[in-house]
Amino acid sequence: MKVLEVLHLATYESFGGAARASKRIYNALIGQPILCYMFTMLKTSKDESVLAVQPKNTHSQLKYIHELLKSNQKQKLEKNVILESYGEISAEIIDKINTHQAKIVHLHWINNLLSIKDIGKINKPIVWTLHDMWPFSGSEHLSYDSDAFFYEDSTKITSTVNQSIETFRLKQENWYQQKFTIVAPSNWLAECARRSILFNGCDISVIPCPIDYAIWSPKNQPNSCVRFNFDINKKQILFLGQNVINDSNKGWDLLQEVLLIFSQSSDIGFELVIVGHSGEIVSNCPYKIHSIGEISDDEILIDLYSSVDLLVVPSRFEAFSQVTLEAQSCGLPVVGFNIGGIPDILIHKKTGWISSSFDLIDFSEGIHWILKEEVRTKKMGSAGRKNVIEKFSSEKVAQQYFELYQKVMAKV
Repeated sequence: MKVLEVLHLATYESFGGAARASKRIYNALIGQPILCYMFTMLKTSKDESVLAVQPKNTHSQLKYIHELLKSNQKQKLEKNVILESYGEISAEIIDKINTHQAKIVHLHWINNLLSIKDIGKINKPIVWTLHDMWPFSGSEHLSYDSDAFFYEDSTKITSTVNQSIETFRLKQENWYQQKFTIVAPSNWLAECARRSILFNGCDISVIPCPIDYAIWSPKNQPNSCVRFNFDINKKQILFLGQNVINDSNKGWDLLQEVLLIFSQSSDIGFELVIVGHSGEIVSNCPYKIHSIGEISDDEILIDLYSSVDLLVVPSRFEAFSQVTLEAQSCGLPVVGFNIGGIPDILIHKKTGWISSSFDLIDFSEGIHWILKEEVRTKKMGSAGRKNVIEKFSSEKVAQQYFELYQKVMAKV
């Protein structure tokens, strides 16, 4: 069998959820008849197939600073916390990409690594795994507007000044000849891409993010309560993610209301464990909070998943939800809203609880239902791990990507 050669591009190798998902896909493909390479701006591993690239000159670095300042200023003026990228920054590696021996270019989260114009100049088949909405939107990485201008049912773009619209038009001008093969990790994100003006004519597949369930597995933690200073007489509810308190998409404000409802309506004693926030947490809550800060060591995170009773994901937006996948792989039930990729991972009342979107009472009832009976909690944890092994294993996901690559090469 002829070996496929694929060049992956990701801004970061391991920093942030998108980078972690990208590297898991990359690592999963190692077992296939594929030679993989990666270009990234921030290399953190010793993997020799991963090459760190940096902007060549001061001009590129100044453009990077300029775009960050412009985005921050726009956020302040519009009181908008949504990340935006205008696609102007380039690490100037387009020649390296086009002369590389790989036959397929696989894009992940590439902002500040590739510019919009760079993507238009790639002369090889492109597979693009979506980690948010930026590839088919304007400058936004996510949008709550179901009738946004970048969807196919929008008949008019009234403004010519808006930075997001200008970014969108730049994509139209530079990508009209590109034939992207799009991969979405969830059915929700795939449907968004199908509706979009930029991608509605592309081949779009749904392939979930993988996980190595042999590594992400339940651990026997007899001394966990001592290690993390948990109260052995109370249930431990886990809330984690990157910048979980300050990022409104993670739903910290919603969770506070949910847990207030839960504490007033249930006789179950509990503590809240927060991972992903290094500062002081100000809350007038009637329960104890363990703020553990950032955890960069997967082994510690696996121990934590194995030590608590429940993961809560009150997010307003999740393209997929890596933490939900990790928790289930470690045998931990999850409660989340019916948004984004949550329904693709959780099975309602079998591996967790899928709450009606932003229904705080329903979310609270889900917490109570899972924690009320210890036998049920453990049964759901076991069912969650089985669900991960059957649907999200590295081997299964890698096979889907390998078959997709073959289809792409058959069209060349």
